[in-house]
Amino acid sequence: MSAILEGQRAASAGPSAVNAALRRNRIDRLLALVLDNADAFVDAMAQDFGTRPKAGSLFT
Repeated sequence: MSAILEGQRAASAGPSAVNAALRRNRIDRLLALVLDNADAFVDAMAQDFGTRPKAGSLFT
């Protein structure tokens, strides 16, 4: 287990293989996914946590 964690630590400490343009693209796609599915996320939170106001879920 220690060897696995050390390998992960070393890999994350090294230089990033992902450039800024790719990071920006990934963030843009994530934002689009969240906004496009906002109603589904609100419904899932209401099911998980009981009655929850839509505005409160969208705010958080």
